[in-house]
Amino acid sequence: MNNTVSQQPKEQIPSRYVEFMKTGREIEQVISKDSNYPDLADMLKAATSSTYALPLINSEREFSEIGKTNTPAHLYDRIANVQCRTFSGIFPQISRAWLTIDNILYLWDYTEPDASIFEYKDQDQVITTAEIMKPKKGILDDSVEYVIAVATPLQIIFIAASNTAHANNHAPQHDANKAEGYQYFATRATISTDEVRCRKMFSTEDGRLFLISNDGSLHEIFLASSADSWFGRDHMVRRTYSTAPSLFQRLLNTVQHRPSRVNITNLSAYPLAFIQSAVVDNERNILYLLCERSMIEVVYLGDPAQPYKPVFMYQSITEDGTQLARQSGKTSAASDFEVSSIHVISTQESKRYHLVAVTKTGHRLYFSHHQDGIRSTMATTGPPNALVLGHLRFPPVEPIHPGEIAPVYSKSFYDRGLCISVRARDDLSDSLQIASVGTGKLISPKALQTNPSTNYTNINNNNTSLSDSYYETRASLQIPEKVSTLVELKPKNLTRLALNEVSEQLSDTPRQFAVLTTQHIRFYQKQRPVDILHYLIQQYNKQPNLYRHHIETFSEKYSQREACAMCLSIACHSVDTRVIETAVKLFERFGGQPSSTSSPRVMGNFLTLVAKGDSVVFSGKRDGLLLYFARIISPVWKLKFFTARYPQLHTSPDIADPKFELNDDSSISSEVADRQSMHTIYITLVKAIEAISFIAFAVDAIMYTGIKQFLSDNVDKDKVYVLDLCSILTTVDGREFVDEIVIGIIVRFRSGYGHVGHHFVSEELQTKCSHFFGPDSIAFYKGLEHLLSVDYEDSEAEKDRDLRQSLAYFKQAADSLTKLASICTQYKRHSFHMGIIELALERAHRLDPTEKAFLAYEDPELQTESNMALIFDRFHVYTYILDALADAAAAKSNPASPEYSRIENPSQFYQNLLNRALASSDRCFHYRLYQWLIENNLMSDLLSVNSPLLLRYLERYESDKKMKYEFLYQYYRTREDYIQASRYMTALAHIDNISLQSRSEYFANALITAQCIAIQAPEYDHNYVNQLRQRLAWVQLQKRVQDIIRIQGGLDSANAIEQLNRSLFSPEQLRTDFAQFPHVVQLLNEEAVHSP
Repeated sequence: MNNTVSQQPKEQIPSRYVEFMKTGREIEQVISKDSNYPDLADMLKAATSSTYALPLINSEREFSEIGKTNTPAHLYDRIANVQCRTFSGIFPQISRAWLTIDNILYLWDYTEPDASIFEYKDQDQVITTAEIMKPKKGILDDSVEYVIAVATPLQIIFIAASNTAHANNHAPQHDANKAEGYQYFATRATISTDEVRCRKMFSTEDGRLFLISNDGSLHEIFLASSADSWFGRDHMVRRTYSTAPSLFQRLLNTVQHRPSRVNITNLSAYPLAFIQSAVVDNERNILYLLCERSMIEVVYLGDPAQPYKPVFMYQSITEDGTQLARQSGKTSAASDFEVSSIHVISTQESKRYHLVAVTKTGHRLYFSHHQDGIRSTMATTGPPNALVLGHLRFPPVEPIHPGEIAPVYSKSFYDRGLCISVRARDDLSDSLQIASVGTGKLISPKALQTNPSTNYTNINNNNTSLSDSYYETRASLQIPEKVSTLVELKPKNLTRLALNEVSEQLSDTPRQFAVLTTQHIRFYQKQRPVDILHYLIQQYNKQPNLYRHHIETFSEKYSQREACAMCLSIACHSVDTRVIETAVKLFERFGGQPSSTSSPRVMGNFLTLVAKGDSVVFSGKRDGLLLYFARIISPVWKLKFFTARYPQLHTSPDIADPKFELNDDSSISSEVADRQSMHTIYITLVKAIEAISFIAFAVDAIMYTGIKQFLSDNVDKDKVYVLDLCSILTTVDGREFVDEIVIGIIVRFRSGYGHVGHHFVSEELQTKCSHFFGPDSIAFYKGLEHLLSVDYEDSEAEKDRDLRQSLAYFKQAADSLTKLASICTQYKRHSFHMGIIELALERAHRLDPTEKAFLAYEDPELQTESNMALIFDRFHVYTYILDALADAAAAKSNPASPEYSRIENPSQFYQNLLNRALASSDRCFHYRLYQWLIENNLMSDLLSVNSPLLLRYLERYESDKKMKYEFLYQYYRTREDYIQASRYMTALAHIDNISLQSRSEYFANALITAQCIAIQAPEYDHNYVNQLRQRLAWVQLQKRVQDIIRIQGGLDSANAIEQLNRSLFSPEQLRTDFAQFPHVVQLLNEEAVHSP
């Protein structure tokens, strides 16, 4: 084999990262699958749908009332006992309810029963409505978080709401009431409405305010900033006209055929558009107007050149809805499609459906505001250009008894797959009709044979199948009062809105709603699958026989792995000991057992198929653990930490466990693999937690200085802006960049604090993140701290101590040492060349402890790709040793150089290094060292080496015979092995392409060397000595023959002389090969006569 290695094999993931990165990639797939929830348009592929299921237990468990507060007593009494005009509502943005009684506005905190009430009565007009909005930038002081617009028949008044936590001394103080948390004060702005009676107000997130008047027209209010007052020149603009001013136009349209869709740009100045309500899509900057006769107008608000841009009027909704119903085989009247409310579909829920309309009979119509938005499979973007009806969803079928009136839905709420409608029961009470996207498997009613006393059933409308992929769960709640307002309460700090309820944890904040009635504010909570399982576990602990079937059905509905993940969520979040114990038992029961690939796979279990080539189908316990871990870590999985702040799981399986004894080999291997995978997931969880702890430590450590200035120059420093938990746990690049950050922090502390906190960083990481970094990394950081401390030491003894301490720690970390080049550079700077040799030899040994590289070096049949990689890695490490020796040799040759001023005796320094290198037991290194010494003409340094490896190397791999034999002659002569030395001198005499004179001298030296041994010595070889004398005589004879030919000359003389120079001839060969020269033949005859 060639004794040099020139080609690097493919880079491989370090073995210590392989299992955890594999688990990390599985986590990434779970998070991706959860986040890539199907688009609503993909679930509603058909033109119509009507599949519903009743709740798993009952309606109260699907939509639970969690509390209520009363309307303040003195306000309720006043309304009940005095004839007055009153309006009410909820401002969830500031957790306030509002109520108007004639000209007075009341605000109170509905989360605090005893909260004080803010009262505004600084005007004498009847208040008709109120709206909360965010002020535009520059309009008010920065401490003002919201503005409350109060409408009267003559004007609109603006009240500022400032959070007391942010209030400052510059904000004007109101001398009236001050409710907890918010401070209210009237502004100086009022806008005259010119006798436009305001019926409704609404606003956009960027501070635009609109009002709908009693005549059905839309107006926009403009508030301007001013240097002299908070509001400058304020005014109101009419955006639409209703049908009221044009009775003739209305009569004309009743007798003329009207097109089903009219482009608003082709309408007259007075379009027929009596506006009933409106909604704003803040994500897409679109305004939807619901007009009389169920017409919907689309207005684009996102064009800077035309801030209010009417786009499209859809006028045939009732006709098109009726047509869709008939196509699906349902009989519906036009009155069934009289729209009562419209709702925006968020971009999170759908990129292709944008609006849903709820009719008075509970039908839902789904629209896209792009002409080809529904047919396209891609997300539609850009301004709206149409309004297209894409899907009709029928309400649940309910029997109507003779004489009963069909139910009417008066109010509705829709967001993220949840629709809540208010339906009148009688003059004093209402009901809530709840429909939410179904989760889990739609269970056949035959599989739900339960105790007759329970309400656990499942229903479907006619003409539907249990195989339908999309269904909704329906529930109904009775409200003993009339409902005025229904809103969702969204916590301000809630950044994660999950569409897939199955993925939510018990610790996550569930969706909550407030229902304002004539007497109370009732609070409800949408129950998720994990909440339902938590309830079932609580009830199971009380009545196990009654709820056992419910729990089994729950597992069937949501699958083993999902049920196991929820059990872990409950066990980790609950404070009830019995609940925790039951959850753990159910985790074991739901989880089942792993199996080999020879067993049938669980259909749809993508987790078992993540790793190709695996021979195990993991258990539900293992997959559930992976799901749980992935979901709790998902909020920070892709969080760019530094950008955001700065521009039986614990043990591996024991094969000796008695439970394995009765199982076959396949079961044992599956169980072991399953337990090992669960253990890896657990360790990955621990590492993820500690990784977050490290990020917190790193952010705190670099808070005032930034990290980029302390990173190495050969590092891409901009990577710090995109570093996230996913890359840290799943990529080698991310993990190595973490090392760079730690190194930067250590450099920062050493450069900023000198000896203060000598081991602060490593000790902090060892305490908080020992699993994430591991012993090798911690040892490396400790070694780095010692190495960086050398520059701060005063005495040579202290410097030497730090260098040796660093070496000890670096050797501990040698298994995963990636900064060897930088360490060696620093060691060389401190003239600690011995440390380079020690560390590099240790690193080479850790790379290849069984010396596979040496065996492959000597045996070509063992030169596999992996063994060649080991050879390359070893030879790469050896370069640091050879570089250190070369530097020491340079110091020996040039001791006066300032570069080597710390080396007292360069010659002895070099010799000590060489002796340490030669004392190594690393056979592969010996070969490389010999090669290097030969290449640098330092063979003399090997004369003192007593190693069979040296002789073996020269024998097998050194091709320069002359150099090799001369060295071996010297080698054996220095050891007084004269016969062996003589033999190598003889070998020199036999090589080709040397002069005859040199050959003669070699034989003479060989004879002299052989005769250095006394004749009577046992190792004296008489035959060998006699043979040498004979060969010497031949050489002398050949020299005489050469002289004769040179004197005689002739055509062939030059070739003959050269031939005699190249090789050694016996007398017989001379006679044969040079017979053409008569004088040579004569000489040979004479010598033959005189020879014995």
